[in-house]
Amino acid sequence: MSTLQRETNPKSGYAPSLLPQHERKDGAYVPTGENNPLPTAGYIQSSAGLWIPRKGTDDGSANVNIKSALPVGSNVIGKTVMVDPAGDGVEVSSASNSIDGSGTNSNLLYTASYQQAFNGSGWDRWRNNQEGLLLPSTWRTTATTSATQINHNAKGLFLCLDITAVPNATETLILEVKSLVNGNGSWAYANYTIPANTVGKFYLLAYPGISEKTINRVVQSSTVIPRSWYASVNHSGAGAWMYSLSFATIL
Repeated sequence: MSTLQRETNPKSGYAPSLLPQHERKDGAYVPTGENNPLPTAGYIQSSAGLWIPRKGTDDGSANVNIKSALPVGSNVIGKTVMVDPAGDGVEVSSASNSIDGSGTNSNLLYTASYQQAFNGSGWDRWRNNQEGLLLPSTWRTTATTSATQINHNAKGLFLCLDITAVPNATETLILEVKSLVNGNGSWAYANYTIPANTVGKFYLLAYPGISEKTINRVVQSSTVIPRSWYASVNHSGAGAWMYSLSFATIL
């Protein structure tokens, strides 16, 4: 750090006075004046009375971005304020507004919690009833199996075989649900034999404790779903069928 600078031509009889000066970043003092002004920052006042420094861009232009003030009373104990997508402060609505059909502008502060279940090596999210397509609708002449499905926490399964075209013969289809244990082996634990020359929807319902019977194209089987399962459709002949297969798991 250098020493402060003094006048070089003081008034006769007077000691040299210190010059108006400021320190540079290298520690040296330089006189402050028209050719070497004191660095300053521009400020602008917000609607709330706050003085905010102006920000500059690389080309030297000013860039002022002022958001509205926080709501009146936001500093009161028991009130919560958040910043909305526009960057403005808004007061969070009370929890009583958290009801079905509440508007999108309720300013609610949402949190989420959910159940998890350990699968032996990691954690899975807890599922509600799930639906999906196992086999898309197309012509088939041989046995077809779906991809292996993972059951997270459902007990039952509902399959829908939708047949839209059949061969002109006495051929039948057998819809089966099969299971895997640790990826090894498979066996059918629920099945439905579809009659020949019949189009429409056929259902297979597997759930523990239900009565085992057939009612209006719905075969019921009292069983549970293992973690790994898949469905297969077996053909009794080489005729062409058109069908799709969808599923729904049931808690």
